[in-house]
Amino acid sequence: MFWLEYGIATHRHFLGLKDSICLLSHEQLCREPSAQLEQLGQILGTKHRQVLLDQAKTIKASPDTSEFDATFDADLLKEARVLYAALLECTASAT
Repeated sequence: MFWLEYGIATHRHFLGLKDSICLLSHEQLCREPSAQLEQLGQILGTKHRQVLLDQAKTIKASPDTSEFDATFDADLLKEARVLYAALLECTASAT
């Protein structure tokens, strides 16, 4: 339960900073590593974009953790998902 509560607090904190930070979606990065790393390189203004793009092949999909959902408090899990969805709307990919 601690980690879920911690995640909720972290999500709230990042939502409060959304106008001053750049958020990237881990799921989007795993689905489209080259495109997301290209975008990250643009955001960072790196001159070595190819070095960043070469890392696309090392990015793997996240494991499915839904089997653990039943171990969490349903209300906390729902709150975490709502906050996470709000964070996803703020990602660089969504703009």
